[in-house]
Amino acid sequence: MPAVRGYGRRASVAVCPPVQVALGLHHAAHASHASHASHAAHAAAHATHSARGHAAAAGLLYFTSGFRGSALLAIDYKKAEGDITGSETVVWTYEGEGTPYVPSPLLSNDVLYFLNKNKGMLSCVDAKTGSPHYTNQRLEGLQGVYASPVAAKGRVYIAGRSGRTVVLEDGPAFKVLAESDLDDSFTASPAIVGSQLFLRGLKNLYCLQVQ
Repeated sequence: MPAVRGYGRRASVAVCPPVQVALGLHHAAHASHASHASHAAHAAAHATHSARGHAAAAGLLYFTSGFRGSALLAIDYKKAEGDITGSETVVWTYEGEGTPYVPSPLLSNDVLYFLNKNKGMLSCVDAKTGSPHYTNQRLEGLQGVYASPVAAKGRVYIAGRSGRTVVLEDGPAFKVLAESDLDDSFTASPAIVGSQLFLRGLKNLYCLQVQ
């Protein structure tokens, strides 16, 4: 596996969501308690010095680290071999502050979303160039974000331990479409199945669906 010196920290790799469904919490929705555990619930592994997943866009892999500093690199995996530090294999490096510690970044429609540490602060950059569309945009009421963001059908969903889920328009402009508050705390990432959004809280498993 290729190595980059100076980035031997907890790392995660952007995962591109394979689902395309029509779901919008800005429409009337209802929440129901599920009586059984769902296979759609997020089961994230936390492995030091290793990546938790992978995704490719235009031949690039995206690696992030938020442990003892900030790091985000786009790597041309077809050229990657051995020590790639300072080589053209590293296509671009994000120079800003505030990359995720626990939640993975999200790659969708040629933009890369990532949170600042475990805070409710979101950044969005061009996936091909690394140029920022916006940085450290505060998501009001969203606190303790350990869940990874997910996307489907033009919307991005981010859930936090404060019990709030924020729905954003998927694209380079920052636009909040809806906010949903439940009396619970969310650490697991949201899961999308068909037209349903599953949220696994500390108390219950919820299913939100357009009526």
